[in-house]
Amino acid sequence: MPCEEIERGAFDTPEFAAWSAAYVLFAHITTQVKGDKHPDLLRQKGGLGPPYVAMLDARGSVVGKLQETRDVAGFTAMAAKAAVCAAELATLATAAAAGDVAARRRLFVRRLELGAYATMDDANADLAGFDDADRAAIDQPLYDFSVRLRIDAIGSKRDSAACGKAFALEIRAGRTFKGDLQRLQSYWVFAAEHARSTEDVLVAERAVAAIDELLPANEHARQFTAQLRAEIAVWKGRK
Repeated sequence: MPCEEIERGAFDTPEFAAWSAAYVLFAHITTQVKGDKHPDLLRQKGGLGPPYVAMLDARGSVVGKLQETRDVAGFTAMAAKAAVCAAELATLATAAAAGDVAARRRLFVRRLELGAYATMDDANADLAGFDDADRAAIDQPLYDFSVRLRIDAIGSKRDSAACGKAFALEIRAGRTFKGDLQRLQSYWVFAAEHARSTEDVLVAERAVAAIDELLPANEHARQFTAQLRAEIAVWKGRK
């Protein structure tokens, strides 16, 4: 299983060399140079920015991400979890191929979580044949995936504003993102900024509650929500 985005230095040791002998290592350097191979690889494999370390199976699907320390102990722990994940995926794939609907549904969700799909089109291709009950069961993971894609594709203030508008509309419709902490922060801040521009009390209040819960000890977050609360009070006074 190859590893992606490995830093040099910390792993320039005999211990790491011995550990890595069992794996195929691959260091990808993300650049803006036209013609470079795999320009979108970091994003496709679920990374937001370097350093990002992941383990892939033989198909190139992510089966583990480094959440421990960037040393041999951390890599060993990641590899152990990745082996369990790869075995789970293999078992689910076998059961799904045999007609187990629940296994197929679970396999799809796990692939979403692991970043096996690069686009919504990729994910939708695997939705073929799912009935309404299946689609309802995977609605939240699929929505979370769509939010991740949109946040990761942001490249300008205009993109941020467009996402904020879309997220605010979705929040009003009863949908909320339930993904990772880093993207959750972006999700609620973008939605809150759109709420500011439209004096949307409902979305702003939900953003305040969510950000307070996510970052209770963060001074910048507290300042942001305090200011937003003050603005909400003004909006309510106008109505």
